[in-house]
Amino acid sequence: MELEKIDELLEKTTGTDFIQAERQARLLGDSTPSIVFSVKFQAILLANLLGVPVEDIEDLPMQKFVTAIGKVNAFLFGQASAVAEK
Repeated sequence: MELEKIDELLEKTTGTDFIQAERQARLLGDSTPSIVFSVKFQAILLANLLGVPVEDIEDLPMQKFVTAIGKVNAFLFGQASAVAEK
């Protein structure tokens, strides 16, 4: 798994990627009102971008998991901030 490519992959993320990850999270029972706050959703989105099963993300050692999910989180909320500023 190429975790060093997370930032690059996130920059190429599309709305379709977001919708597919949300659909997967909801099918797995995630009922978080705003899906961007769901760590499960963020793990699924990252797994999809990396082309690996979500279990590969969930099974990362805690430090790597937190770092990887932190990048996804920062990307999602950074984008929201940029839109809010306009």
